[in-house]
Amino acid sequence: MKGKTKTYILLVIVLGIWGTVGYKFFDALNPDSPSIAQQDFTADFRPKELKPLDTFGITADYRDPFLGNFQKQQHTIKKNIPTMPSEQVSWPMVTYKGFVSGATKTEKVFLIQIQGQQHLIRKNEVVADMKLLQGNAKVVTILFKKEKKTFALQE
Repeated sequence: MKGKTKTYILLVIVLGIWGTVGYKFFDALNPDSPSIAQQDFTADFRPKELKPLDTFGITADYRDPFLGNFQKQQHTIKKNIPTMPSEQVSWPMVTYKGFVSGATKTEKVFLIQIQGQQHLIRKNEVVADMKLLQGNAKVVTILFKKEKKTFALQE
C-alpha cells in the first residue's frame, strides 16, 4: 500500500502540472479584449505663423589655387517672367511628297498634300494660307499663321 500512495501523490502532481499547462494554452487562444476608454477631443487648430526665410549669399573672393589670380564675380539675376501661353495653331493635315526640278534646275516645284489634296507649290508661294519658305529633297519648311513647321519626305 505504501507504493500506491506514492503513485497517487505523483498522479495528482502530474495532473496539476498538465492542468496548469492546458489552462495557459487555452487562455492564450482566447484572450480578453482590453476595453478602450473614449476620450473627447476638441477640434481647435491654430497653425503656426510662418517666419520669413533668412537668405544670404556667399562671395567667393579667394584666389584660384591653380591660376593664382582672383576670380571675376559674375552676378546674374534671373527673373522669372511669366509668359503668356501662345495660341495653339491647329495645323491641317500636311504631307510632303517630293519635288520636281525644271530643265534649268534653279526652279524647284514641290508636291505637298494638304487635307488630302495635292498642290504643286514653288518657293514663297501661298496656298491655303500656307507659305512655302524653303525646301530640299528631304524636308520642306512651311509658315502657317506665324508658325513655322518642317515636314519630312513621305512616300
